[in-house]
Amino acid sequence: MSAGPEPPTHKTARPQGEGPGGAVVLGCDTCGAVIEVAAHERGAVCPFCATATVVERAPLPDRPRPTFTIGFAFGEADAARRARAHLRRQWLAPEAVRRPAAIELRAVYLPAYLWSAAARSAYAVTIGEDYEIEEEVEVEVEVDVGLPVAPGGDAGARRPERRPERRIERRKRTRTETEWHEVSAQHACWLRDVFVTASRGVAPAELEAIQPFELRRMRRHQPQLVAGWPAEEPSLARAECEQLAWRAAEDHARARIARQLPGDRWRELRVATRLDEVTLDLVLLPVWLASVPGAPGARVLVNGQTGAVGGKAPVSRTKVALQVVLMMLVVAAAAWLVKG
Repeated sequence: MSAGPEPPTHKTARPQGEGPGGAVVLGCDTCGAVIEVAAHERGAVCPFCATATVVERAPLPDRPRPTFTIGFAFGEADAARRARAHLRRQWLAPEAVRRPAAIELRAVYLPAYLWSAAARSAYAVTIGEDYEIEEEVEVEVEVDVGLPVAPGGDAGARRPERRPERRIERRKRTRTETEWHEVSAQHACWLRDVFVTASRGVAPAELEAIQPFELRRMRRHQPQLVAGWPAEEPSLARAECEQLAWRAAEDHARARIARQLPGDRWRELRVATRLDEVTLDLVLLPVWLASVPGAPGARVLVNGQTGAVGGKAPVSRTKVALQVVLMMLVVAAAAWLVKG
């Protein structure tokens, strides 16, 4: 795996003014040019002298300063190769998406909250215990019988044809029954190192698809770590991220409880989870965003540290229709074989 490109020389600057849409105006200390940084970005590269400038905005409750940063481990060529391999595996996507002529790549430091919490859940569930019953049933069977040959008859004479006859027989069989009973209990677990997106541009499922990140390589945030790279500001309020974290915690607790339930089967699992000792730290994550020109529904995310790939692609209606027709033919052929 090749290393990511080295960032250029950086400088940290305070905003000198405001531009349209919440953008800030900076002065380049190297060449004196005026740089405009969008409200959702943390820095920019001067188009005249290539000096990377990091914006030092005042922290707000919904836009705190990052606590940690995870750096990029590989560059654009590796990211493009992984994105193309991911698209080739999308069998129902149009061929222009599966094998695109070009891919647009963008590197970004994505804001996300790294959270941990103690999850305490109360749950109630209906548990099923299976048991077997042996019973005797009447079964209609078909038996081939033939007409008897008369004594002293010609041995070479044609034997009478066999004809089917239906009879009722009593046979034993085993039937499975389920006894249901209610169970309620408590469950506690410690949830650690879960990332929740703080960007409206990346859905929780998209970020989940490219996890995990290697936290042992996480570093305390310093402006020079993101100099020369696009780095987004949080666009989701902290309260919204806490709600996402709570939902993720409830889903995680529910999955753990379901794996530990007794009995042979269960239904109607009801879980109520409370979070205590919650910690939330804003982290900038390295992500490559890949898109296919002319296919707005195709987007691939590549973990810039581990190379994990996720994303979605549009579905070809023609391929779906062909798959449905093929499945219908297989079912029809199977039915014909059984009937024959």
